[in-house]
Amino acid sequence: MSDGPTASALEGALERATARVEDALGALSNQRRVDLTGLPPSAAALLLAKHTARSKDRVLVLTPDTDAARRAVTDLELFAGMADSDGDSSDDVLCYPAHEASPFLEVAPDRRAAMERLSTLFHLAQGLPWRFLVAPMSALPRRVPPRDAILKRSMVVRAEEELDRDELVDVLVEGGYMRVPVVEDPGTFAVRGALIDVYPPHATQPARIELDDWLVLSVKRFDPDDQRTLESVGELRVHPVKDALYGPDEVALAPLESAPPDDVL
Repeated sequence: MSDGPTASALEGALERATARVEDALGALSNQRRVDLTGLPPSAAALLLAKHTARSKDRVLVLTPDTDAARRAVTDLELFAGMADSDGDSSDDVLCYPAHEASPFLEVAPDRRAAMERLSTLFHLAQGLPWRFLVAPMSALPRRVPPRDAILKRSMVVRAEEELDRDELVDVLVEGGYMRVPVVEDPGTFAVRGALIDVYPPHATQPARIELDDWLVLSVKRFDPDDQRTLESVGELRVHPVKDALYGPDEVALAPLESAPPDDVL
């Protein structure tokens, strides 16, 4: 005879756990403080996903460090998709990794982390929808570029609209993009006559802009490995890829913790 739990025992444990989850969700819905201890991180992500699916609140999720933040992003992306009726969690979960390198050490900052931070800040500056903003505690005291500085170095490129090629190149250079012969990595761009290849860090693939003088003929994704053009996209959003966005008119920085008052923290 097996010494393991019986089916009835498992069902009872599941019912008790479900009841506790419902109690916590009810408290959150009534804007009451909920203190949970001993909860695995993935279970906390499931609870938050269920709460936001019901309430449509936006949640700032704080973690001990960047590694924990990335694990939380993975869990929230999974459970947010499961909680949604359409199963789509795209752009629901934003991550703001911390500055790991100390300014007093001779260590180059992590460029990919900086690009991820700017992707998140651009998303917020554009007023695009989101449900979770995940950040390690060490990210809160750091200051970030002002919203106007980010938008000033950002562009939205659409097919059949006019575009100044030189202006786009200036925006890319000032925003921290590296000009390269062939675009293969995020945060780079290339110019070849009437073609401009750009790889924004938030995109899954780079995009190729084809111009006819001032007119944008097409905006298409392409494979960075073989450079073959793929499908057309409706628009291409380009934003800065570096933290330091100083210009003649921008010397002040804004704290990350300033968030809209109706958000759930």
